[in-house]
Amino acid sequence: MSTRVAFQTLGCRVNQADTIALEDEVRSRDGQLVHHKDVADIYVVNTCTVTHGADADARKMVRRAKRLNPDAQVVVTGCYAQVAPEALMALPEVDLVVGNEGKQTLIDKLMPRTAPAPEAEAEVGAQQRGLRLSPRRMDRLWPSRVRKGKAHITALPETRTRPFIKVQDGCDYSCAFCIIPQARGISRSFSLEYVQRQLSNYAALGAREVVLTGIHLGHWGKDLTPRVAFDEMLSRLLEGLDPRIARLRLGSVEPNEVTPRLIALLRDHPTLCPHLHVPLQSADNEVLRRMRRLYTVEQYEQVILSLRQALPTGAIGADVMVGHPGETDQHFERGLRVIDGLPWTYLHVFPFSPRRGTASSTMDDQVHPSVKTERMRALIRRSDVRRHLHYRSQVGLERQWLVLESKQQGYKVLSDNYVPGVVYCPADKLHPGDLFNAKVSVATSSGAEVQLGSSEVSGYE
Repeated sequence: MSTRVAFQTLGCRVNQADTIALEDEVRSRDGQLVHHKDVADIYVVNTCTVTHGADADARKMVRRAKRLNPDAQVVVTGCYAQVAPEALMALPEVDLVVGNEGKQTLIDKLMPRTAPAPEAEAEVGAQQRGLRLSPRRMDRLWPSRVRKGKAHITALPETRTRPFIKVQDGCDYSCAFCIIPQARGISRSFSLEYVQRQLSNYAALGAREVVLTGIHLGHWGKDLTPRVAFDEMLSRLLEGLDPRIARLRLGSVEPNEVTPRLIALLRDHPTLCPHLHVPLQSADNEVLRRMRRLYTVEQYEQVILSLRQALPTGAIGADVMVGHPGETDQHFERGLRVIDGLPWTYLHVFPFSPRRGTASSTMDDQVHPSVKTERMRALIRRSDVRRHLHYRSQVGLERQWLVLESKQQGYKVLSDNYVPGVVYCPADKLHPGDLFNAKVSVATSSGAEVQLGSSEVSGYE
């Protein structure tokens, strides 16, 4: 009987991309992938550590895994495992802790190979000759962080019709509140050639939409020699893109890295989805300075206004943190007025969580949890209204839709401009991964209902 392995992933798209690679390693060794709520022989929890809540969620998953099978091996990896390995190993349910620096060899520790390891030259990664590595940068690199990337994914996850490709990892910024540079290291880019190979590989497996992701996506290319700006890397990628990839979606890009050229690509290139997430964190300049963010509110406003002008029906998202040390009621109210005046589509709202080892954790003027909760509620209410207005604005418009999965009497779908929807049609009319153009017939609180009609469906052949 093959070894049953279950993965559960918390946090960002980079973590999800890492899990896809780990799952593929399990397949290559004849392991059986099972759902994390099923009985498994090995449970792997790929963790996030952005907030205390993320840490608590990881511990909850660890305990649940051990309850499902007390004899199972429970493994914790990811960012929480990197910054707090001792705390995790102290948990009685945990058998093994492997941080990000050892993630690429994690499966070697759990399952023997049933076939020879691939030749080294079959792997292509960012950390190759030509990478700009000063002595200072080398001091901050873990030896295993310069390992080459996995060259080929052999199968798409069953529930992943829009896979993530990690094109960059790590971060060179030093935001006062953020633990991620300690968990992920300095910024490292995967070469354009590597990304092109990954895209063609996913295309051959049937992916029609691929999401480019990174811890600091806008730094992709800046650590290579010669240095290449993010918008230039993206332009080159689009020029040589595998034609089987119908949609390319970007992850989060910092506001000071949203250039006029990037906006023009989003506006003009038919393959790029009209959707961008631009972190804000705070809409008050005093708070931004305490956070050590590298832009002003006025610069952020100009970026969002330019994006909206270029993408009148597109989706624009933003991260907003509430309760950073020193954020007074006056700061928050002033920020609300700015936020209310910007043409964003949705917000990702979260409270400041003091992380040991960050500057913000030792700052004076910590904000009471109850105040954070009230501020979150105010922003979430606004986000809910804007999302619904976005959905309503699409009624009667024709969009391109990707089939995500089947559901009772229909299918879940996602538009190019990030509207979740449902289409009701006969069984076997559509399949996960299909693309079709259709109009929104009704806006709902959770998205849209789509009328398929006689629209031609484009599946992978």
